[in-house]
Amino acid sequence: MAPADDVTRGANDVTRKMADDVTRKMVDDITWKMADDVTRKMTDDVTRKMVDDVTRKMVDDVTRKMVMTSRSGHCSPA
Repeated sequence: MAPADDVTRGANDVTRKMADDVTRKMVDDITWKMADDVTRKMTDDVTRKMVDDVTRKMVDDVTRKMVMTSRSGHCSPA
């Protein structure tokens, strides 16, 4: 085998290794980005649900209190 063939084979091996490393890095980056996006979306959804539940509970409690106050003949809320 000629020395030029060895150089070509070595260059091809280095190029293949670099391409593998770059591809692996890109896949890792994309995977982490997707995981971050999914986690953020889940956190946002859970937070929104909690806020909705708390708000609904507060509105229900205030409405119930207003209705009870108006039925009992006490001064109505302003």
